Amino acid sequence: MCVGTKPALAEPRAGDPRLPAGLVLGIVFALTLAVVALFQTASERSSVDGGLAVTSGTVAVAAWWSRVPVAFAAGFTGWLMINGFLVNQHGELRWHGNGDLLRLGVLVGAAVGVAGVRTAELAVRRRRVGWSFLSVDLAELASRQAESRGVRHA
Repeated sequence: MCVGTKPALAEPRAGDPRLPAGLVLGIVFALTLAVVALFQTASERSSVDGGLAVTSGTVAVAAWWSRVPVAFAAGFTGWLMINGFLVNQHGELRWHGNGDLLRLGVLVGAAVGVAGVRTAELAVRRRRVGWSFLSVDLAELASRQAESRGVRHA
């Protein structure tokens, strides 16, 4: 990293348990492709709804390990897979109106919602750790003050 540049929003900071953006998106791509391939073999109409449910669960789990912008991209990737392979056949992408908008909302909403909850959880955890210096034993504090003043207790 160059001096004076800020880290990218999508990349985790040191000590952040979330994964790098490229790794998360690669995992999401592979898993959602596997899910739609599995559901495409069951050529019933209900397979689109089942595929949406399993894909949104997959995207949500991946979003737990990513930041919000990456989760948005993961949800969109899941939508592209469902639209290209379950709604249409052979990877053809077309807009189908309200149905596509609903599927996009479910996938992106699940991913961004989970990533937002994870971000909040990590912020609370950092705040707890950051304020741990306040848990000083009062007796220890009193003895340190007395020593600094030169007062000794027997």
